[in-house]
Amino acid sequence: MSRLRSSLQPIVPHRLVWWLRSSLRGVLHYEANFGFRTLASLAQRLLALGGGLLGMIAGPAGATTLVAAWTPTTTVIGADSFTHTLDDEKQWSKCKIRRAGPVLWTATGILGNPEFNFSLDRLVDEAMSRPERLDARIKAFEAALVVPLSEVVENIRVENPSWYVRRAKGLAVTRVIFSANEDGVNRFWTREFVAKSAPVGRWVNISVKRTDCPGPACQHRRVFLLGQYDYARKIADDAATWEQNGTAEAVRRAIEAEIENNPRHVGPPIAIAEMTKDGVKWIEKGLCGEK
Repeated sequence: MSRLRSSLQPIVPHRLVWWLRSSLRGVLHYEANFGFRTLASLAQRLLALGGGLLGMIAGPAGATTLVAAWTPTTTVIGADSFTHTLDDEKQWSKCKIRRAGPVLWTATGILGNPEFNFSLDRLVDEAMSRPERLDARIKAFEAALVVPLSEVVENIRVENPSWYVRRAKGLAVTRVIFSANEDGVNRFWTREFVAKSAPVGRWVNISVKRTDCPGPACQHRRVFLLGQYDYARKIADDAATWEQNGTAEAVRRAIEAEIENNPRHVGPPIAIAEMTKDGVKWIEKGLCGEK
């Protein structure tokens, strides 16, 4: 039995009744928004939600170091390649910097759970394929993510309340970075999806914290750190590193510092991509196959 499963509390009858009641409320919410038309589809949804009682989320957790640096003309995004499940049972390496339509993007936190048909990759692809301005696509992505992410976090709260309190309650459970050049302007967005406390019998609420560049929060240069970054921060906070080595090299050194000192959660190879008015340039591809 995994370390995560061994910490799950027994589901006593009154708690099970509460869970079924809140699950049904969630189903009816879906019906109002997406139109369940048959009892079979309703039953299928309940079974999918009920499966959450037996298995924990299988999506990648905080095993990531992302460093992004924005300036009015250029954005550089760097990432390690190591990831694992929330229970640490599965570990693998992957490319963490992706393309979707005109944007370069990356993320940390809860990124997917097949039991809930939740895939951050799919939601980003769908939103970025819309024929709209980028701000509208970002809003569409936010709206599409909130409900399935709330379901997954609610499952965590029910199955492992201690993990929820330590790692999710009041915290950003998913963080996403987008970068693009639109009409000659270097655009940059961060979206942090925060799990808000909810009374017993109600779903976990998800709020969105937003930072957009250019804007009041971004002047000449702004550095963003996501995931594991205790050691990366020391490099990122050193102005001389940026001035003497340039943006891409400073990003690389920050991630290398985290890999060296935190190998349990962060690992090579490093991928670094640059966004300018001329498009995307891969400075170091790592495991990212895009040319």
